[in-house]
Amino acid sequence: KLSEEFMITFSDKLIKVNKSNNWLYFTEDEKINRIKEFYNVVELDGTQHVECYKGVREDYSSIYANIMYKFDKMDHKYETNCNYNDLEENSFGFGCWTLENAEKYAKESNVDNYKIIKCIVPVNSICMLKNGKIRSSELYVISL
Repeated sequence: KLSEEFMITFSDKLIKVNKSNNWLYFTEDEKINRIKEFYNVVELDGTQHVECYKGVREDYSSIYANIMYKFDKMDHKYETNCNYNDLEENSFGFGCWTLENAEKYAKESNVDNYKIIKCIVPVNSICMLKNGKIRSSELYVISL
């Protein structure tokens, strides 16, 4: 997080950010309230997680970046970089959905023999929730 003083001093050099919808500035309670509109939130080992789904190729590689990630290990912590700026057209980070929207995304991607895996995402790793789609910096596969 950048301090207000820093942002004022260097405002001409900073990327504009919509703080009203920037998850970097939300408390955990604010995040959970927004998440509950779409997802089930569960507590595991004292940490809040979101149950969600991800469409993958038949070999469990990512539909979007198939050479970068393979989601074939149960309970493995997958990590990536993620941006918090919802004003960007092409955000980055792991994309997860509701079951219905994960299937829709996979079908629309024209990938033969896709699979839908079930994941959990720690609330504190969510970088963005936009139109029901989660962008996160980490996820765990709980069902292949």
